Amino acid sequence: MYSRKIFLKDRSISDRNSSSNYSKDTNTNQIKPNKISATVTESTRHTVTPVTQISPVHCPNEGLNFILSHLLQPVWPRTVSTNATSGRQVIVNSKEEAVAYFKAANYFDCRISAYPYWRPSPLSDFVGIKNPIPPNFIMIDLDLSNFNDELKLIKTTLRFTLQRINKLLDFMPTTIWSGNGYHLYVPINAVVLEDVKEFTDIDQASTKFLRFAEWYLSSGKSDPAHNNTISLNNCMLRIPGTYNSKNNTAVKIIQKWDNYRPKMTLLLGSFCTYLKDQKLKEQRVLQQNASRMASSVAENIPWIDRLLQTAVSNGRKYCIWRILVPYLVNRKHLSTEQSTSMIMNWVNECAKVARLDFNPSDRIVYAIKHVGKYGPVHPGTIGKEHDTLYELLKAQGVL
Repeated sequence: MYSRKIFLKDRSISDRNSSSNYSKDTNTNQIKPNKISATVTESTRHTVTPVTQISPVHCPNEGLNFILSHLLQPVWPRTVSTNATSGRQVIVNSKEEAVAYFKAANYFDCRISAYPYWRPSPLSDFVGIKNPIPPNFIMIDLDLSNFNDELKLIKTTLRFTLQRINKLLDFMPTTIWSGNGYHLYVPINAVVLEDVKEFTDIDQASTKFLRFAEWYLSSGKSDPAHNNTISLNNCMLRIPGTYNSKNNTAVKIIQKWDNYRPKMTLLLGSFCTYLKDQKLKEQRVLQQNASRMASSVAENIPWIDRLLQTAVSNGRKYCIWRILVPYLVNRKHLSTEQSTSMIMNWVNECAKVARLDFNPSDRIVYAIKHVGKYGPVHPGTIGKEHDTLYELLKAQGVL
């Protein structure tokens, strides 16, 4: 059995409301946050023992009240989801409605949206409202499945992320044990980015900000599955005192926030830099793709171009599936219609020289369907696979 305690970093707080999370240093006359310890053992892996007697919330009503304390008005309508709804979000208009859904699910997998319910409508589209909700709640998901063991998650990643948030925002977030990792809740004072001139040309600016903030504050350690999909519509928060059905583990409060909302401006400079970097990367990818396409399209193979102008009396089926289809489809990037038309014209000329013993249309369709990523064969390969055709192409000046 192993056992060790992990202490979160102390921090001085001034000009903020004191709470049970803080104590006054009689020597310096400063308000400081008390330490929180998380004890991990083999037999009690998820037992949390706060030194400051901040007990985990076991009552779902109290847990819901605690989560709602992070959210700004308007609180309702909002969506909730539970095990009973199979994770599907349903709209509720009051705390009583939310609790009723949680109770009906026997308190399993109970979540509430971090943001009020809003969806675009014909009216909002008509008046040009892209999004009326500010991205004022950042959720960081540190999922246990992305780490080798829980001790590493607590000792290294959780502590580092908390210290980073403290350094960048001068703030200590709420920390929740989700039953399968840690969720950090960072409420901020924010504005609707879609209404800010500098971001009007950015598609889904607020959603991009949420994803950037989670990635940036965790130094890329957050769960990528969560980070790549999070939005104002699906930022769902587990309720302390309820249960995670994956392992029947209670959702617990590890550390409460300090009731201070950092300003969004502390992150906007880095966000703008991030957007510029992303735009440059996208431009480089587009340029590389365009260059690759242009070089590929322009990559003519002279002897095959000569073959398309030469009627042959032998090896026509071989030419279709080993030379012409791979060349036109995968090297010239012509459409199916264009490739079929060019090969049919060539086959018709060949038929004037010697009668065909196959259906050219069926042969071309089959070859295009199964060409995959193959390229045309090299002349040397033709000599090994079809020496009669090879000698004929040499005699007719194709090779």
